[in-house]
Amino acid sequence: MTSFDHAQDLQLKALSICGKWMRVSKVGIPGQSSCVCSYAYDVNAQQLDPLILEFLEKKFFKIKPLYQVIKSYRKKKNKITPSISRLLNDIATHKIELSTADISILLDTLEISINSIEELH
Repeated sequence: MTSFDHAQDLQLKALSICGKWMRVSKVGIPGQSSCVCSYAYDVNAQQLDPLILEFLEKKFFKIKPLYQVIKSYRKKKNKITPSISRLLNDIATHKIELSTADISILLDTLEISINSIEELH
């Protein structure tokens, strides 16, 4: 596999994860006594983006380029709130300057996090 092929695979993976995130993040995380289908949520959809970005920032603190990118998406910029979807879209459209190894580890971690949220339902 060439580096171009790997970059394309990462783009497709970012788009796939973004689609899943858009679906999952609309629901929220259920509380102990409720399902996301009911009216009570412990964590609503608007709280998920900042929580996951904070987790990623802490997890990748020692990988400086990755940490800096995540930190920049965690901050509110020009009235745009923190957004996993925006981060994934920017990865897919090459708007982020990271090595393919860093992008790969970030996407793998996001995929695991999103899958774990999806399993709560």
